[in-house]
Order: sequence, then C-alpha cells, then structure tokens
Amino acid sequence: MSQPTDSVNLFGLSRYDNQSSFFGDGHPLGEGLGYGVVAGFGVFFGVLTTLLVWSYSHFGGVKYDSEQFNTAGRSLKGGLLACDTVAHWCWPSTLLQSSVYVYQSGISGGYWYASGSVWPMVCFGFVAAEIKRKAPNAHTVLEIVKVRWGTVSHFVFMYFCLLTNVLITAQIILATSQVINSLTGINIVAACILTPSGILLYTTTGGLVATFLSSYLHTIVVYVVLIVMASRVYLSGGGPLGSLDLVYEHLTYLATVQPLSGNKDGSYLTMFSLTGLWFGLVTRPFGQSAIASKPSAGYRGFLWGVIMWMAVPLTLATSLGLAAHALDLPFSDDEVNEGLVPAGVALVIWGKAGAILYVVILIMAVTSAGAAEMVAVSTILSYDVYRTYIRRRAKGPEMLLVSRISMVIFGAVIAGVSICFNYVGISLNYTLLI
Repeated sequence: MSQPTDSVNLFGLSRYDNQSSFFGDGHPLGEGLGYGVVAGFGVFFGVLTTLLVWSYSHFGGVKYDSEQFNTAGRSLKGGLLACDTVAHWCWPSTLLQSSVYVYQSGISGGYWYASGSVWPMVCFGFVAAEIKRKAPNAHTVLEIVKVRWGTVSHFVFMYFCLLTNVLITAQIILATSQVINSLTGINIVAACILTPSGILLYTTTGGLVATFLSSYLHTIVVYVVLIVMASRVYLSGGGPLGSLDLVYEHLTYLATVQPLSGNKDGSYLTMFSLTGLWFGLVTRPFGQSAIASKPSAGYRGFLWGVIMWMAVPLTLATSLGLAAHALDLPFSDDEVNEGLVPAGVALVIWGKAGAILYVVILIMAVTSAGAAEMVAVSTILSYDVYRTYIRRRAKGPEMLLVSRISMVIFGAVIAGVSICFNYVGISLNYTLLI
C-alpha cells in the first residue's frame, strides 16, 4: 500500500491536502439514513417474503412445511441457483476487500482474489451434482458425513460447520456495520443488533425460499452498481477521472513518485506481485444451495454462478481500487483494514449518491449472505442435532418450529460475537487472512 510522500494531493484534489485519513471524524451521510436502510431492508423483505409464502401456498398449491422451509422443495433451477451463488459470494469482502487488495497490491490483487475463488467453486459444482445423485433426500451435508463415517466424524464436522458459520456471519455483519458507521455515523453496536434482527424478520418466515428471493434482487442491484461505478471511472468523461487514458497516466506517474512495494518497478498495473497472489487463497461454502437445487441444475447453476460472479470483484476492484490511487486519496491503515476504500472512492466520484449506492448494496449483501448462513445453521441444529439425537420422530410443524427457534438463537449469537469483535478491534481484513 502506498503512502503519501507529502501532504499535498498529487492530482489537484486540494480538499484532501494535509489529511492522513479520508473520513476523519465526519460522516458524509445522515445518521437517520443509516438507521433507515439497516432497519428498512429487513422490514421490506419480511413483508415481501410473507406475501411470497402466502402466494406459494394459496395459488401454487405448495405445502409450506419444514421440508420446503429448509430445502426449498429441492426444485431450484439452474438460473436461480446461479443468481443465488453470485449473491452468496458477494460478501462485504467481495464488495469491499477486493478493492482493498488492489489498493494494497495493484491490479493483480483483484485478479487473484477473483480467480483464486473460482476453482473451489468449480469443484463444488461437481460435488453438488454427486450429492444430488447419491443422496437426493439429504437435508444437510452433515447427514452424509454421519452415514459415511459415523457419529464421531459427524460431531467433528458439525463443530467446524457451526464455528465457520458463526465467524463468517459475524464478520459480514461487523464489516457492514463499520462501513455504514463511517458513512452515516450510525452506532456500530446498534447496527450489529439491527442487521441480524432484520434478516430474522424474513428468514424465519420464508426459510430458504427467502434467501433465493433476496439473492435474485441483490444480483440485479449489484450489476447495476457495477456498470454505474466502472462507467464513471473509465467512460463518463466527467468527474475527477472519467477516462481510461487519465487513469493510466495517473497510475504511471504515481509509480515513479510513490512506487508500490513488492511490485515489479513499483507499478500498480503489473501482475508481478507476490502479495497479490496470496489473496487468491479464498474459499467459501455453499452446501445448502446444492441441497436445494434440482439434480440436473446443480452443477450448471454453480458453473454459471462462477462466471457471473467473477465480473463483480474484477470490475469493482479494477475500477474503485485503482481509482483510489489514481486520485491519491488519503486512506489511513485503519480505514483500509475496515474495507472503506471503495466506499470512499464512490463518494468522491459520485458524491452522496455514490455513498448511498454503496450502503444499499452492502445491506443487500449482508442480507442475502446472512440469510443463507442462518438457514444453514438452523437446518444443522434441527436435523443434525434435534431430530438425530434428541427426538428422532420429530416431523412437520415441530421441525419447522425448531428451525425458527434455531434461527433466533443463531441471530442472537452472531450479534454478540460481532459486537465482541468490534470491541477487541478485529477488522474485516484480519478475519479474512487468519
């Protein structure tokens, strides 16, 4: 990551002269907007999901029981699974840290972040097809582990699955809360409580179906924002940048006065970067989406999703991440570790509208990904714990109730863990690299 050699902005943005921090103590957006977006999205999806579930049962003849709640009827088609994969992969780390990696390692950071995530997902597509072929009635991947390797292995894998889900969900909630705090001034603790509460409002109503609904809407919004942000940086002809040539000129000049450590010739545009390669070591789990898909749609949906998803970090990172250097913006180390680079660039190139756009896609990201994690955990607790070891004959309404109670418990746990992370100073960047 480059550091300014003096206090004057190299490209004439005088309002950033003599600054060591981009956001400082100010907040470009109002606190009311932050609370409105955080609380409003949960209410919006709660009402929408309630209407969807009612229409499914009333017009579609779908019996909404525990099977439908936890597996979406095992009838998910490839296109919706692809959208679901994109949305679940678009964690705050995708929307925030991909740009941070470009900011720290140049253009190679964004490439390795994206490509390093692709290969595990390609492999998982084939695993998903095998799951549907050999265990078509499975509710969770842990059920397969128990049948194949026994009770001890079942407990070991269950521990890792639950711990991973807690860490992941706490990470995405905290990262989103920190960014929204910097932009709006909303209290971080309040955001860590309101965010899972909003997710619970619609997830406890719609289950896995609710996650697919939010995933579809989220994917649409993300691609719109991609086009808007990249066009503003490279094609618009307006704003502080607005052309590919100008970005290239700024970055070439910057490499001579502030060379990027660890990159060949200090360039921001080279693939010769060891730190960039390190960022390729990123993987993510999508077990419950595989369970929900049709046997014929599983591998296709994941492969389509991989192709669709690669555009997200590559576009955001190579536009907003490079623009941060091309504008010589003064981000502090804490702001970089909290993933605030793309939000700051969006504010510069689009004003308050850009910051609002980023708040919206962040909330949609945490809503979609958080809902998926909640459904995954509730399915484990209800099927792998309750029905396996507590009440083997449990079925129907009882299992549905257990699933919903599990979601509420998990929501309380992740709110507490994310608040603890905040107080001990754990950042998004730290949780990704441990």
